Amino acid sequence: MMPVKDMRNSRQMGGAVKDSTAQRERTGTRHSLHSRSSAAKMLFLALTVALTDCNTAPSQTAIEAERLALLDVDREFARATAANGAQGWASFFLADAIMFPNEGIVRGRDDIRDVMEQVFVPGGPLLTWQPETAQVSASLDLGYTMGKWQFAAGTDSVISSGNYLTVWSKDDDGSWKVAVDIGNDDPSND
Repeated sequence: MMPVKDMRNSRQMGGAVKDSTAQRERTGTRHSLHSRSSAAKMLFLALTVALTDCNTAPSQTAIEAERLALLDVDREFARATAANGAQGWASFFLADAIMFPNEGIVRGRDDIRDVMEQVFVPGGPLLTWQPETAQVSASLDLGYTMGKWQFAAGTDSVISSGNYLTVWSKDDDGSWKVAVDIGNDDPSND
């Protein structure tokens, strides 16, 4: 194969090398080819800019704003649970969500609500939590929160505590909903 530098002025055909520059100068096509090349480059550049502009990742500002919004949603989740028990808890889950309680696995919002009705009994201990961190994907439709939870019968009577991780996904309406919820107990609970 010929080096690229040599191919600019020549083209190999049937074993013989012909000078295409001289041929273009004789036929007057050199300027025409140069113009077409420039037009093609401009078209390529315009398409590249247009496609890049359409597919740009969100700015760090947008990601940070969504991260802070997700923390707020997790705090609202805690308030709704405190006010409405199992119904408040389940209302933040996707229909096909998964929850990992201390034992086993629970699938689906309705089954999650049923399990949590056994936990959130009127006048019984309260589950509270506080998110400490959140992350959001560049697509702005998937994220997670992590923090500490506490199960207490009153303000001074902690029954158990631990850590949690909640994976969030945007629902069809654009709201954040729990896709997966998992927690563990602190070692002092054993």
